[in-house]
Amino acid sequence: MEYDDEQIQLAHYIFLVNLPPDEVLVKTSNNSCTRKSLWSLSPRSFVDAEVITAVACHLTLEELWTNSTDGKGVCYLPAELQELVISCGITPKRALDLYKSKFISRTIMVSKVCVPMRDNVHWYLTDIKLDKEEVHILDSQPTEDRNSFRLQSVQTMMRFIQASWKILYREQGPGLSPPRIAEFSYTNPSKDQEQLHRSDSGV
Repeated sequence: MEYDDEQIQLAHYIFLVNLPPDEVLVKTSNNSCTRKSLWSLSPRSFVDAEVITAVACHLTLEELWTNSTDGKGVCYLPAELQELVISCGITPKRALDLYKSKFISRTIMVSKVCVPMRDNVHWYLTDIKLDKEEVHILDSQPTEDRNSFRLQSVQTMMRFIQASWKILYREQGPGLSPPRIAEFSYTNPSKDQEQLHRSDSGV
């Protein structure tokens, strides 16, 4: 792969360690990323939640532009939401206050919702297929001692999202009921995409 001078200068500006690590290099209406967060894209580093959320913001906005009303689009939730739910016990109402206009209101107009999940430093992805009533857990590094914890985390997130949807649907008008995703079937797709060793890229 060849890079032009402008791309090389940009890489230097992002990854030089003698520049301020807390400088915000990516900023949108929904998200921001510091230089320190972007350093996590270096080889053999664990990707920072800010970076994953920035990608989720971009993809969600892209979906909003291309699939705004047909109900066939995808919504990508922010990476920090799982940590707020699992570790901090944030309530659905508080989450709606924080994320409704940015992310969560989009989840009732799509056919699929992607939820980034983290177990310590390892990322995996929960893929909610609303049209098929299935929840796919995409994990490139499953382990017998962590699979049960990860499944329980996914189930907690599904109950949380369902509770958030209940509030959203109530706001839309009487008689509307959200999908009962907490009762969807759980599947783990083919293991062909597993990491070969710990330095591979995960989901």
